[in-house]
Amino acid sequence: MRAHLIHGFNVWDGGKGSVGTLAPYFRFGDQLPDLHSYGLVGVLLLRWRTKQAVEEILPSILDGDVLVCHSHGCLIAWKLIQAGAKPGAVICIQPAMRRDTVWPEDIPVLCFYNEDDWVVSLGRIWGRFASVANPWLDRHGWGAAGRHGFDQESIDNRSTLKGPTPASGHSGFFKLPARRYWGQAARLWLPMMRTEP
Repeated sequence: MRAHLIHGFNVWDGGKGSVGTLAPYFRFGDQLPDLHSYGLVGVLLLRWRTKQAVEEILPSILDGDVLVCHSHGCLIAWKLIQAGAKPGAVICIQPAMRRDTVWPEDIPVLCFYNEDDWVVSLGRIWGRFASVANPWLDRHGWGAAGRHGFDQESIDNRSTLKGPTPASGHSGFFKLPARRYWGQAARLWLPMMRTEP
């Protein structure tokens, strides 16, 4: 089992300063997590680059692996599953996705969100515009799940404003001391961690 870390949109460092900071929490035995970078890309080319990223990442995911994603990386994780990936669990951090997104019922999904994430609300506006402006393409997947959680009942939605170490905004999850608390909470949530002796 290996973890795959997928960063969000518009990052300059390939995710090292965001989802990459969670690597210590998702090392399983001698398996270090893979940090997948799809590069810096503008919104106009993002759908095309997302399709490419799915094609590049998909062969590296084995059944039962864990996907840990931030923002737009969560949409990539969903598209990976649509393309045939069978992860053992998915952890979404401030997902830039529609709240009504439907995840497969047989894949455990944890969603970290908070009401102070205005970035995903802007993304929601862009997603609606892009869907209307490009009716020949599939509906744009951006939405405000990172602010409100997903609607699907089987998703474990958790507000990062609650608990002893609140994390606010779109990337507060990755700042210490919040990262230490929420990173450990994410690892302990994993179904495969709960079944270990």
